[in-house]
Amino acid sequence: MLHVGHQNYISKDKITAIVVNKGTAIEGKLRKMRAEGKCVDCTQGKRTRSIIFLNDGTIVASSLESMSLVRRFLERD
Repeated sequence: MLHVGHQNYISKDKITAIVVNKGTAIEGKLRKMRAEGKCVDCTQGKRTRSIIFLNDGTIVASSLESMSLVRRFLERD
């Protein structure tokens, strides 16, 4: 399991990408996915710093930096 912040976890085997929340393309994708109900917001009201894409088409918004998530992803369970 990957800790994505604020006591929220995702199964590591469902993750396809972890991206930095920068640029208009990513912001647009985040808005679109939220409108479609395909975004799980794990930020607890904080700024979205990274977005995690899952293999089922869902995205997860996290307030953690993408490099922090990658380090946690690479750690052994």
